[in-house]
Amino acid sequence: MKNYSLYFFIFLLFAFYGNTTYAQINYNEVFKQSGWKVLFDGKNLDKWQTAKEHDVPKEGWRIEGENLILASAGGDLVTKQMYGNFALKFDFMLDSASNSGVKYFVDYLKSNDSNKKSIVGIEYQLIDDYNYPGPAQDKVANGLTAAAYLLYEPATDKKFWGHGQWCTGMIISKDGMVEHWLNGEKVLVFDRKSSEFKDRVNETKFKHFPQYGQIDKGYIMLQDHHDVITFRNILIKELD
Repeated sequence: MKNYSLYFFIFLLFAFYGNTTYAQINYNEVFKQSGWKVLFDGKNLDKWQTAKEHDVPKEGWRIEGENLILASAGGDLVTKQMYGNFALKFDFMLDSASNSGVKYFVDYLKSNDSNKKSIVGIEYQLIDDYNYPGPAQDKVANGLTAAAYLLYEPATDKKFWGHGQWCTGMIISKDGMVEHWLNGEKVLVFDRKSSEFKDRVNETKFKHFPQYGQIDKGYIMLQDHHDVITFRNILIKELD
């Protein structure tokens, strides 16, 4: 059964706060009585750690004006907790020609090719669709903002403001079904447990990871792609 109360809350959230500027609001107060938990509140990174060192980032990432900015190489950030059924909401702003992503169902998975483990997961792509060389020149739809990277393309009429503008992304995962939202609109849906999903994975560089997208719980990751990106208001709601 669908979680209609969640969808209604999402509708009210974007109806009330939705606009092209996405002005800063006090999400702590808005969400505190609705089961949402703050992953980044503009003050600290207590719920995050670097993917490799499992420590606070020593360089690259910085908090400025209640925003989390990746200004130079600092390594991927992952949550300290794993999540299965969830709704994740985040505001992001890309620099010109920047490339990044928010990954989920992330863990160290074993490759059946090298027999080594790598930290991988499904990616909600964040990229400057209009200026980054790949999408701008090749028009690779499954590499555009809000795509499930290399797997599923977002709606062609999505509302993406481009670099230098605040946008709001959301990922909803419930019992294998996944939705990507962008600026208040659902832009794609897929079943990560389906044979179609597995077939698509087998056509990508992730084909050597049989558990890619299949684990019950995983970490949330903010990707360091060596480009400038800014986040704020990162919240998560665990779903029954």
